[in-house]
Amino acid sequence: MLKVKSPSEINRMINGSSIPVHVLVRFLRDAQSALESRKEEDSALRFECFADYLEQDHKSGQTLKFSPRSIGM
Repeated sequence: MLKVKSPSEINRMINGSSIPVHVLVRFLRDAQSALESRKEEDSALRFECFADYLEQDHKSGQTLKFSPRSIGM
């Protein structure tokens, strides 16, 4: 399991006003794991759904827009 990065470490990875999708997915998976380890299954599910959406449905290079699927609907 990867460690959740500190805000300053994440800021260094951000390029201008964008962030690479793989960095966001890694953060979401780390948050999901942390929540699951604390038995916060419902909260973990939201992070899992959003990470799955980014990996499976979001098209690289497109602007990220809200989709109900991104939160598991």
